Amino acid sequence: MMSVTIKDVAREAGVSYASVSRILSNKGRFSEATAQRVRKVAAEMGYFKNKAASDLSSNAPRVIGVVMPQSRTNFADSLMQGIYDASKADGFDIIISYMGGDDDKAQSAAIENLVSRNIAGILLLSIQLKVEHVKRLQHSKLPFISVSVTLPYDIATVTSDDFDLGYQACQFLIAQGHRRIALVGPQVNDQTVGTQRLKGYQQALAEHQISFDEALVFPGAFDYESGERLLQREPILERFTAVIAASDMVALGVMNAAKDQGISIPEQLSLISIDGTNLTQLTRPRITAIQQDFHQMGEVATRMIIQNIMANQPLYTTRIANHLLMGQTVAKI
Repeated sequence: MMSVTIKDVAREAGVSYASVSRILSNKGRFSEATAQRVRKVAAEMGYFKNKAASDLSSNAPRVIGVVMPQSRTNFADSLMQGIYDASKADGFDIIISYMGGDDDKAQSAAIENLVSRNIAGILLLSIQLKVEHVKRLQHSKLPFISVSVTLPYDIATVTSDDFDLGYQACQFLIAQGHRRIALVGPQVNDQTVGTQRLKGYQQALAEHQISFDEALVFPGAFDYESGERLLQREPILERFTAVIAASDMVALGVMNAAKDQGISIPEQLSLISIDGTNLTQLTRPRITAIQQDFHQMGEVATRMIIQNIMANQPLYTTRIANHLLMGQTVAKI
């Protein structure tokens, strides 16, 4: 079945091709009565304006490409909502390219999928992009920004301060009287997220003259299993009174494992999470967290790249402030 064309709409509505083009593009002069008739006919016939062709003809694409991992994160929806809100406000559309993995082939395919299209810029969402693919983007001359992850290259980034996330979480627990504090679930072999949260945790301990104990750091992959495994080890309640979960998924693992073993939160073990997504509001008790503003991250990154596209404003790195989300999982001792 052939798709409906603008000429088909013109024939059915009894007006000229030029009139339909002006009405559907909302440009030029036309009567409201004619416009209503044309739009009604177009809707009934299932006609949709070919935006790609329009962009090509005007040489001014208003489309932003978004590269995101195929494995969903619990904060992806907030990031995308921020991107959508900002792009819609400025009349831009979004194309999403999913990256099926972290290997060279998957990264190359996702990048090529976008740079081969008629787009104006690219947002990289929570992608640990390899240096050769960063260079490919630079060669494309398209503006691009990393969102929520600081890449170890000199490129524009909109993210939280990961050092501050670890620091604030530890500071809050110390203020509640805790001195033996575990950090659970960070991926400490990366140089950005996990390492920075660990350094923030260490700094807060040092400022209060609390010795850093490497045995109280339980590395993981920011996932549920990393938290669940914590309480499946040897008895640990004598070793620490509080836990910093490196992500909300880690916090859920800790909470469920504690419930399975009859450990009461916060009466026997205090818990604070890093991220503060909606997941923290689904548990009872609600999880205390240092919250990242993912929606604002998406908005800021999108507005920045649109300003670069429309007014050649420079791209830059900026940090979105974190704040305490009070729950019921931390006890004062």
